[in-house]
Amino acid sequence: MGINNLEGEVPHKLCHLKDLEQVFVSINNLSGTFPSCFYNISSLIVISDTENQFNGSLPPTMFHTLPNLQQFYIALNQASGSIPPSITNASILSLLEIGANQFTGQVPALEKLRDLFYLGLSQNNLGDNSTNDLIFFKSLTNFSSLQMLNISDNSFGGQLPNSLANLSTQLNQ
Repeated sequence: MGINNLEGEVPHKLCHLKDLEQVFVSINNLSGTFPSCFYNISSLIVISDTENQFNGSLPPTMFHTLPNLQQFYIALNQASGSIPPSITNASILSLLEIGANQFTGQVPALEKLRDLFYLGLSQNNLGDNSTNDLIFFKSLTNFSSLQMLNISDNSFGGQLPNSLANLSTQLNQ
């Protein structure tokens, strides 16, 4: 359903598709909150709702109920609140793109996300201009799969941590 001129909210009835593996509604004019019932479909591998007008916060426990999720795209929306703390359990997540939203707070530790290939956190309000803002870098050390990392245009403060030198040798962006 991506790249169309769809408007309005995503119908909750789509959540009855219990064997659904991929949701692609990117690049439309969809609005409201992305239905939280999708976060209970354990078969989902990909959620892509980039470039819409979705708002609201993500459920704090959403990654507990998405054990198969490998790619999560929510960039270029109006999502707010903090990054769900349950992200620490998304052990097979390879792509997380939440840039260009209104997320706030600290980035949680991500040490269990060993398959992470791309981490996009840019253009949010993450951090609070303090020395603790970049502690999450320590949890990314020795991630051999990490190739792209974007944390630009946030409110991160403090000094660059020494653990930055321990990021993947595959990191190219």
